[in-house]
Amino acid sequence: MKLEEVATRAHNRVVSLARNMHRLAPAQSAGSERRLGMSPIPQDLSLYLNPEQCGALETLSYFGWQLAFVRRSDLARILAVVQHRASGEFAVLDSEGDLIRKPDIVLRSA
Repeated sequence: MKLEEVATRAHNRVVSLARNMHRLAPAQSAGSERRLGMSPIPQDLSLYLNPEQCGALETLSYFGWQLAFVRRSDLARILAVVQHRASGEFAVLDSEGDLIRKPDIVLRSA
């Protein structure tokens, strides 16, 4: 088996496990923290982001963008949310690594 196939299978397994994690978590009230003790940016991004997103993140860093957090609330749709350092603008990296500057998401205020 090729290394790429092993990596793809491992990634798919992690995503499958992550999709079922919500069943183990206690119910959250409307205003409570939903991250459940998880860091906003996971230690191993390759478990959540595909190679295209990881590559785009590296390239975008040269243009002032940095990873703000990885949204894992809807585990079937993991979102990489980036923020421009100078402007504070938020955007999303889609599954192909493209920057979506007007994403259809709602962000909580601090």
